[in-house]
Amino acid sequence: MKRARLFLIMLVGFFAFLNLQGEDLRVSSRGLDIHYRVIGQGAPLLIIGGGPGDAAERYLGLCELLAKNARCILVEQRGTGRSRPAVLDASTISIALTLDDFEAVRRQLGLRQWSVLGFSYGGYLASLYAHFHPASVSSLVLL
Repeated sequence: MKRARLFLIMLVGFFAFLNLQGEDLRVSSRGLDIHYRVIGQGAPLLIIGGGPGDAAERYLGLCELLAKNARCILVEQRGTGRSRPAVLDASTISIALTLDDFEAVRRQLGLRQWSVLGFSYGGYLASLYAHFHPASVSSLVLL
């Protein structure tokens, strides 16, 4: 009986861990698979990290705090993590391509709008995204 109880506790903990890691998804955007995670429930929130080159995993703790009220979307930006093209040059990495990637994620999720939170260089990207895709942004937070 104690083993079954311990197993059940471990199983619940494992699934809670998976939920905090988020659902692993990808979308094809301009010739590259862009990987992203969705964590939590509620209003959609795109979180754009700094860098350039910041790892999306860095913001998992923030998503854990926001998960009850927000549906956090963490994108592995073009050129980082599993969203790396075979060749890194101006034809595969650019701000315009990155903004297109965000739009591809939004469309795949079926969202009309989302809030956008940008940190440091991510704030710069978030500002440009809001400028070029104003109908997609319900609110903008820059840190």
